[in-house]
Amino acid sequence: MTIQDLFEQISKHDDCEIFLSEGLPQIESIYQLPKDLHDFYKLCGGVVLYKSTNYPVRIVPPKFFVPANPVMLGGRYEEDISSNWYIIADDLSGEYLTIDLESERFGYCYDSFHDRHGVVGESQIIALSFTELLCNLVEGKGDYWYWLQGGAYLGDAYD
Repeated sequence: MTIQDLFEQISKHDDCEIFLSEGLPQIESIYQLPKDLHDFYKLCGGVVLYKSTNYPVRIVPPKFFVPANPVMLGGRYEEDISSNWYIIADDLSGEYLTIDLESERFGYCYDSFHDRHGVVGESQIIALSFTELLCNLVEGKGDYWYWLQGGAYLGDAYD
C-alpha cells in the first residue's frame, strides 16, 4: 500500500482528521526524510486517527517532528542511538512513537512511550518504515496498540 492509498483511506473515515499541508519538517542537515514520510507531508500536515476511540493516534504536524530526546529526556544524549530518533506520532496524552533518521536503521519506527524510550531491551521496533507504521495504525482502527498484541516481533533498537 502506498502513502497515497493510505491517505485516501484515512480521508474516508469520519473519526479521522487530516491537517492541511504545512510543508516539510525542518530537520538537522545531517539527516534526510525517508521518501514515504516526505510524500506524506507533501499531501498533508499530519493526521489524527480514530480520535474518539480509546487509542487515538496523531501523526504529528511538521512543527512537532523534532528530536525526541530533548522532549522526552531533557537533553540530546549524542552518545546514544536514540539521539537520531524524531517524534513521528503521539497518543494525544503525552506518549510518543519515534522514527530513526540514522542511516543504519533509516525509517525504523519505535515504541517510545515514557517508560521505554531509549531503554536497552525495551525500545521495540514497531515498523520498518513509516508506510508500515501508518498502515498498521489505520488497520488497527483505534483498538489496542498493534505491537502489544503479540504479533510478529521485529526486534529492539539496541539489538
